[in-house]
Amino acid sequence: MRGGRAGRIPDLGQPGRGGVKSLVQHDETLSRFLARIPVDVADSFNEAQLLAVKRAFAEHFSRQHPVDIRLTLLRRYYLVVLAGRERRDGARRRRDRHRRPLLRLANVMFVNGVVVLLLLAVVTALYLLTAAIDGGTAEPGGGTWDTLLQQFRLMWRS
Repeated sequence: MRGGRAGRIPDLGQPGRGGVKSLVQHDETLSRFLARIPVDVADSFNEAQLLAVKRAFAEHFSRQHPVDIRLTLLRRYYLVVLAGRERRDGARRRRDRHRRPLLRLANVMFVNGVVVLLLLAVVTALYLLTAAIDGGTAEPGGGTWDTLLQQFRLMWRS
C-alpha cells in the first residue's frame, strides 16, 4: 500500500447520517478504492463524493458478459474468458491494442497449446469412432482407420 496506509480508514469526520468513516468501514469497494490512493487525497473525500465513486464502480462492474468463465489453474495461474458485444469506442480499442498487443510470445504459445490439445482430442475421437465402427479392430491397414489416414494424407498434399 502506498504511503504506509495499511488499510487505515481516513479520518473524514461525521457528515450525513452514518458519516464517511461508517460508510467506508461497511463498504469493501470504497475501502479497497481508498487503500490504493494517497492518504491526503483519501482524506479529502466527503460522503457525497464517495457515494458517487461507489456508483461509478457499481455501474462499471455490474455489466455482465454473455460468456464469463473465470478459472484458477494449479492454484497459481488464472484463466479468464469473456465474450459479448463490443462496447468500447474505436479510440479505446486502439489504445488497448497498443498496450496489450495480441502477438506476444505467451499468447502465441497459449494458442498453439490449445490448438494442439484440440487436434489431439479430434484425432482421439476419430480413432475411437473408427474402432467402434470396425468392431474394435482399428489398426493401421484395417478398414475405416486406414481410409481416414488416406483422406488426411490427400488433404495435406494439396
